[in-house]
Amino acid sequence: MLLCFIFIVLITGFRAFAYTGHPESDLGDLRNWSPVEGCVTLDGDWDFFWGKLLTYEDLQGVQNAKTVAVPASWTEYEFNNSRLTPEGFATYRLSIKTGLKSKTSLGLYIAGIPAAYRVYIDGTMVACSGTVSSRGEEMLVKSYPQIALFDIPDSEFDIIIQASNHKTMRSGLTTSLILGSGDEIEALYRKSILKSSILYGSLFLVIALSIIMAIVCRDIKYFFFLAIVCVAIFFAVDLTGINLVSRFLPRFDISDAKVLFYSSFTWGVLFLTSYFYFQFKSRFYKHVLMLALFLSVIWQLLIICVPLKLFEAIVYPGNRVNLIVAYAITMSLLNMAGIIKGTRDSFISGMEQLLCASLLTFSALLDYSYYKGISSAMPFPVLHYALIIILAVQIIIQAKQVRGLIEQQRNDELRFVQAQVKPHLLYSVIDTYIETSQQDNDKARVILESFASYLRKTFDIKKSYRYFSLREAISLVQSYISIEQIRLKNSLEVNYILPENLDVAIPTCMLQPIVENSVVHGLSTREQGGRIDIEIKQRGAYLYFSVRDNGTGMTPKEISDALAPGKNNSLSNISERLGFFNRRYFSIVSNPDNGTEVSWRVRVKEFKD
Repeated sequence: MLLCFIFIVLITGFRAFAYTGHPESDLGDLRNWSPVEGCVTLDGDWDFFWGKLLTYEDLQGVQNAKTVAVPASWTEYEFNNSRLTPEGFATYRLSIKTGLKSKTSLGLYIAGIPAAYRVYIDGTMVACSGTVSSRGEEMLVKSYPQIALFDIPDSEFDIIIQASNHKTMRSGLTTSLILGSGDEIEALYRKSILKSSILYGSLFLVIALSIIMAIVCRDIKYFFFLAIVCVAIFFAVDLTGINLVSRFLPRFDISDAKVLFYSSFTWGVLFLTSYFYFQFKSRFYKHVLMLALFLSVIWQLLIICVPLKLFEAIVYPGNRVNLIVAYAITMSLLNMAGIIKGTRDSFISGMEQLLCASLLTFSALLDYSYYKGISSAMPFPVLHYALIIILAVQIIIQAKQVRGLIEQQRNDELRFVQAQVKPHLLYSVIDTYIETSQQDNDKARVILESFASYLRKTFDIKKSYRYFSLREAISLVQSYISIEQIRLKNSLEVNYILPENLDVAIPTCMLQPIVENSVVHGLSTREQGGRIDIEIKQRGAYLYFSVRDNGTGMTPKEISDALAPGKNNSLSNISERLGFFNRRYFSIVSNPDNGTEVSWRVRVKEFKD
């Protein structure tokens, strides 16, 4: 409900980005129109000259020209009881009467026209795109929106457009042209660029986050698919909008753009299905994914192997069902069904993704009805805004995934903490208690109290988080030392050099495992006992830790083996964990029979209970 409310607010707020024209009863008669009243769409009857590229001079004195409806593809026009072919060239003319003075500045907004064209105001060319020619091999067709700013030569003037095309099924003036003041037309163009820029920025943000998450969390596959889906959306939206690709690639023809668009759409559907599948796996969804893969391969083979005009004739079969729309609706419904069936274990996440899938489908249908001239609930395209909202939701979902990974890491750290209670310590405490209880009940009680205190500190639920206070760390070490001193018959001496402030946060369970490692591997085998010096100093933004013992020591090979990744011992685990918190600083200095010194540092953090 919240997202639907946001959608409504955005649509209301972004109405400034949309333009709804003011149709006139007589298209050519604008004598009652003033540019300060707003822009007008030049939809209606235009003069049309098929198979001719005429200039302003050529058109002087021409009477009884054939009129056609604009916007429309010229393949919808009939000459001699037959429709025109997609390939060809023609000239359009619209004679306009205004009440404006000569040299009044006006502007013309030209949306993406699927043809090479030149626009003239009387005899002056004011805009062009691609290469207009009567010969197919010389044509270069590009389709992207642009504006033409000009001073009218007189209160009456002609808009003449020469157009040519030979590669696509639809051609000619298929989109509305908008006439207005220069400032209004420039503002309209800037708004369309801004709208696309916001969407592109959202896409690239999600792509970057998805790639980072895919690298960091290699076991979670759907991050990778989300990045590819966003790439496909970028190409599909761009190639039907401002067309940055065509602008930056000089020889990138409309046929290349169409092939890339259809391919992006095809694989975008497949990877979107894959993205949802790896979140809501089920037997039904596996069949949906296999169907999407099969159809995507079929679509791609048709796109590559079939000539573009024939492919579009198959896809857009006149007034019959549009196959791309039918395919998109079918896959959308199957994806929504798969999400619903897979939400048993993750209801909230499933509802979020179901809302995104529904919003994408609904807004795409609204846009389709808008561009086809069918009665639409919205007076302007809404897919761009829906995509921005969907991408925002996906960023939130990714943030929740990161939070889930952090929670999992916390649980892993808790297991790490719990694993530090080695079986040998438990056995030793039991054996020591049995032996001591027969001679000194008070000392036996101290053993149990110290061990109970140690267990409470070790399994305290707070330790499932990454940090606890230095004071708690020292207390945990002292509880452990109390047990070992009784077990080793007071042959263990421990000295502390501590900073004044113990209420700072440090990573959980680093100090005690190192001390335990010194006792178990360095001192417990010595008959005369031993000594451990624990020194902690704060210098600047870091706490420097040092644990020294006078035990048996280690050889360089033993140190190297102990720190090897995957060894799953206290030294290697702590060395790896330090890399999560700051630049790793972990040192072991040791010589056989001369003891060992382990030192490391952590950044000082404010402790919050």
